Amino acid sequence: MNTVMLEFPRLSRLSGNRVPSGVGRKRDMGQILQQYSIIAELEDAVRNGSSEKRVGTLRQVTDLFLHEGDRLSEDQVQVFDDVLCILIARVESRAKAELSQRLAPLDYAPFEVIQHLARDNDIAVAGEILANSSRLRTSDLVEIASTRGQDHLFAISSRTNLPEAVTDVIVDRGERKVIRKLANNASARFSEAGYSGIVARAETDDDLTEILGLRIDLPLKFLRELLRRATDAVRARLMSVAPPELQEEIKRILKGIASAARDDASARDFTRVEQLVKLLKGMNELDDAAIVKFAETKKFDEVSASLAILNNAPTEMMARLLEGPRADLILIPCKSAGLSWQAVAPCVSGRFTTNSRSRVFVPTGRGACPGRGAAFSRRCEASSGHAAPQSRDRTLIDSVPAMDPGSAAHHAARAARCAASGERSRISSWSCRPARPS
Repeated sequence: MNTVMLEFPRLSRLSGNRVPSGVGRKRDMGQILQQYSIIAELEDAVRNGSSEKRVGTLRQVTDLFLHEGDRLSEDQVQVFDDVLCILIARVESRAKAELSQRLAPLDYAPFEVIQHLARDNDIAVAGEILANSSRLRTSDLVEIASTRGQDHLFAISSRTNLPEAVTDVIVDRGERKVIRKLANNASARFSEAGYSGIVARAETDDDLTEILGLRIDLPLKFLRELLRRATDAVRARLMSVAPPELQEEIKRILKGIASAARDDASARDFTRVEQLVKLLKGMNELDDAAIVKFAETKKFDEVSASLAILNNAPTEMMARLLEGPRADLILIPCKSAGLSWQAVAPCVSGRFTTNSRSRVFVPTGRGACPGRGAAFSRRCEASSGHAAPQSRDRTLIDSVPAMDPGSAAHHAARAARCAASGERSRISSWSCRPARPS
């Protein structure tokens, strides 16, 4: 048996497999290959051909497939699949990139060769397939988006009708250029978590804010959050380019944001507690024991002011963090303030809540994890196999990197913004720098 038949067993199986004659009949595979002298070309290329010879054979096989492909049976297409897979393993990236350009638009392209090309590390090979081939399944895109680099993510981001499972991965892993590309893809669909993540990414990216603000499918609650974070300049640009119906919605939301800000400012006055806490700090009494006492006696304002002053951050910002749904984010200012676990535990073992009269600290008891984010819950479960007891909480604060004093306020402020917005960032992914040696 010759080399080609060993490499491509389907050739021998199908060479005599004829389809009954009639309207639209499919031609015999052996007849097609013999007519174009492909078997002899394959034998020579696989056995002793040069690189140029193999590239030439690849082009000849591709030409034949493009000429006959829409008339071939599924088994016959698989023959070409076998042949092309063997050939692309023997040619350089330039030839594979050319093949990608030719196969990407085809709905009937050979399945396995598409899989190989899409996973190629060279974006010149994979890019066209990732952006355009209908032969890739959602599961393929999720796998590639989860394991390949930013160039591959960028190519995937331009696909038509991207499903939520894929956009979730891109939002988690993509860098700025990728996220902007995805946001500009009008046909891409986002889950609740995906919208939350991409809106959070817009906080430090004015261009992304404008792109998202003009998406007609952006739910109102995320448009409201986007505008709340946006600068006045970005809000003005959005108003100038938005269609009339969206302009009215933006005006209504901005009016509500301004009203809420005025109400919040009038309701909160931390002047007295800030004076008290500053006095304690001046007397070197703003220590772990003071934090524990404030928390245990349910003094919300005092805890907020203490963490704020220890981090050189606004008290209002720290209050938002303590009231937010992410209890694990409280670890950031606690760590930067140098508090011991004995002082941190009362803050993370419960949550603060507010009502029209006061803000109170509501202990949740040993073993509860209310208000914590998904990352916190996963880590607890990984440690214990079930709902984590309070003793497991301590592993989180140990995982937060130490910070130099100059960066403490920055990270505490970011934690407060994440808590207020529900951002899904993980503590371990933050760019906290180790403390400098004294």
